[in-house]
Amino acid sequence: MDRRALVHSIAGSIDGIVQGSLFGVAGSFPPVYMQGYMTGIGFSGVAAAIARIGTKLYLPADPEGLRTSCIVFFLVSSAYSLLCAVLYYYVCRLPFYRFYMSRVLSFQPEDGDADANATKDAKGTTATASGDGEAPPSSRPAPAPQEVPYRLLFRQMRTVLPLPLLAWFVTLALFPGLTSEIVSSNGLGDWMPVLSATIFNVADFLGRWVTRWRWANQMRFKLLWLLVLGRFVFFPLLMICVKPHVIQNDALSLSIVFLFAYSSGHLGNIAMMIGPQRVVEALREQAGMLMGFSMIVGLTTGASVSFLLLLWL
Repeated sequence: MDRRALVHSIAGSIDGIVQGSLFGVAGSFPPVYMQGYMTGIGFSGVAAAIARIGTKLYLPADPEGLRTSCIVFFLVSSAYSLLCAVLYYYVCRLPFYRFYMSRVLSFQPEDGDADANATKDAKGTTATASGDGEAPPSSRPAPAPQEVPYRLLFRQMRTVLPLPLLAWFVTLALFPGLTSEIVSSNGLGDWMPVLSATIFNVADFLGRWVTRWRWANQMRFKLLWLLVLGRFVFFPLLMICVKPHVIQNDALSLSIVFLFAYSSGHLGNIAMMIGPQRVVEALREQAGMLMGFSMIVGLTTGASVSFLLLLWL
């Protein structure tokens, strides 16, 4: 195996393990913490876009310039990852963190009311992701860890689990592959892909960020499903920006990219926030990991479709 491919495989595996674990941790807390985690992911895209603009402005467009750009990206991301590791170690020592984690480390399947309460929550008609981070009333602690009832978990999450998959399938099927192929009709030249990627990352971040407010993260569950499925309309909309080049207006093309990205961040965030809240508290860590797994499946399948789509175009 090529050494670069091996490095990419190792880095991807580590990223998957860390990201999946953090989804589980975030799911154990009130929804506002999942919102913060997802918004942080969105901000990383904005930071990368800003860094790309800076390197394009100040570094030459030759192999040496590209090599320097890669080194800058690597050093900045490494330093930020180290900072996150230190902060996570600090957070793990806080009483607030220990309080919530102690509530999800055990499960009592013998308690008949647990399934009933979770089923009652799962039948709610409103997809709400509100949560102010205050500690809820303490519940009776479980005496010993029990085996996680995955059948119960899947049954309670069957209506929400496909949402992240569908949301990010559409996103990765069209970005960055198809959106980077949009050609400027107004003389932007090779700045058009950079501008398109920047607008996407900013809009995606805004869509995630506004879900911190109650008015932005509450909607009927059926409406959430309808909007997620409605994002498939971006397939023909973005295709006619590329081939055939029907939309020959940069402002209109970039507006479509903005709406596409905003809907991805907003709807994806709401789905990730409400998922762990639809099960009993003791199962929210596993629910968060399942939602993260659903998102990763959507990303993977979407990226595969993007490759096939570019071959077709």
